[in-house]
Amino acid sequence: MIRLIKVMVIVLLIAFLNESFLERREKKVEVIKILGTEKVPDYYAENIEIRQFDTQGKLQSLITAKLLSHYSDEGQANLEYPSLILATNEGGQTGVKSVAGAIFDMSHNMSLTDDVQLIAVDENEQQKLLLNTSQLNYTAVEHRLWTNKKIKANSIRSKFSATGFQMDLKSDQLSFDNNVQIHYSL
Repeated sequence: MIRLIKVMVIVLLIAFLNESFLERREKKVEVIKILGTEKVPDYYAENIEIRQFDTQGKLQSLITAKLLSHYSDEGQANLEYPSLILATNEGGQTGVKSVAGAIFDMSHNMSLTDDVQLIAVDENEQQKLLLNTSQLNYTAVEHRLWTNKKIKANSIRSKFSATGFQMDLKSDQLSFDNNVQIHYSL
């Protein structure tokens, strides 16, 4: 009887050790899977400035960011705390800042996300428009800002809210797409 108990203890000990060994091996495989999926940038730059010019050589945009991380496999660079300053044909400027963003390699278009704020000023640096949204896109070739997200905006004599917005910087024209509400003050 004692011999049977000793054999059962040895068998249980071997089973326990075998199970423990298999469990550790599975954890190592899991770690390798996680480490193999890390996203590493091709290059990065801190406190960057990027200038884009139109076909006549006139400054069209100035992009700044605290950090740019480029990923060639995605064809884009991710930005931390980007700022975008765009010249208008009327002599004014439109500035956009956000928490995050991306510039796409092929098109040079830009997407700004997380607490996006747009400020448009006229040639005398008087504020014409203050707009807040969660995402704003810039199309470089068309020199146009747009979003399909909810926006809230203030101008000198009015407040706007809408879903969707477009701003053509060549003609300095705005359009609001859906659910537009405008409140004027005299």
